[in-house]
Amino acid sequence: MRWGAGVPHPTTTLPDSGCRLRRFRVFHPDAADIAVTPDPRVHVTAGPAGFQAVFDRPDGPVRLS
Repeated sequence: MRWGAGVPHPTTTLPDSGCRLRRFRVFHPDAADIAVTPDPRVHVTAGPAGFQAVFDRPDGPVRLS
């Protein structure tokens, strides 16, 4: 995402919720072509298009898929 000139990034203005990304998996038929990320929490896997995200929250982990 690109934020407009003079618009602060939300990470600098939102209060800390205690929620953290543990893992983000992207599934794509051409996984090798899109697997470019320096973030060790992000994994790209060959398969039908989709995603799965796991967040650590103060009350326990949450999975979205």
